[in-house]
Parts: sequence; structure tokens; C-alpha cells
Amino acid sequence: MTKSEMSADCALETLLDAELDAIRRGELSALEDLSTRTENLLESLIAGPMPDAGTLERLRTKARRNAATLVAASRGVRAARRRLAELFQAAEGLDTYDASGRRNGLGANATKVERRA
Repeated sequence: MTKSEMSADCALETLLDAELDAIRRGELSALEDLSTRTENLLESLIAGPMPDAGTLERLRTKARRNAATLVAASRGVRAARRRLAELFQAAEGLDTYDASGRRNGLGANATKVERRA
């Protein structure tokens, strides 16, 4: 079967695998195009002859796998952003408080410590 003769279900399965690869490689910009192509293939799948139950279950499994992988990737991106924010905040210095509640700055923005020889 040539690419132009590929059935909608085979093309959709190939596309779902391509989506997973893009998610795993972090090529999130490619997902917009892949999503549009997926929607078009789903419309073709609905309009054409219905695939067998095994094929539908395989497509459903791959779609769920991609969704779970995308959720995990988004959690990873959020965690990385939080960690970067923490690092930037730490680079600016650390504030501590004494027993009477007065703030003492430590780090980059704190007052300099006098060194004696």
C-alpha cells in the first residue's frame, strides 16, 4: 500500500506515533500541525468504513498514551520553571529574621561584610 493509498486508521496510527515522538523530543511547536492533521484523519475515519474493534482499541490506547505523556511533559516543564525561579531568587540573596523580627539580608543584595587583615 502506498502512502496515498494508506487507510485513515493506518495513517492515524502513524500520526499518533509521530505525536509521541514529538512530545518526547520536546518539539512542542510541531504538535499544532500534528493536531490539525489528527483532526482531519479522525474526520476521514468517521466518514469512511468503520475499522474493526481491535484497530479502534489500538488507536484509543495510543491516543491515551499520548495524552498521558503530554500531561507528564507539561508537569515537567512547570517543575523546571519553578526550579529556575527558585534559583534566580536564591541568586538575589536570602532574607533571614532575628528574634525581634528584623530582617537581615544575606547574599548578593545584602550589605557587604567588612574584611580585616
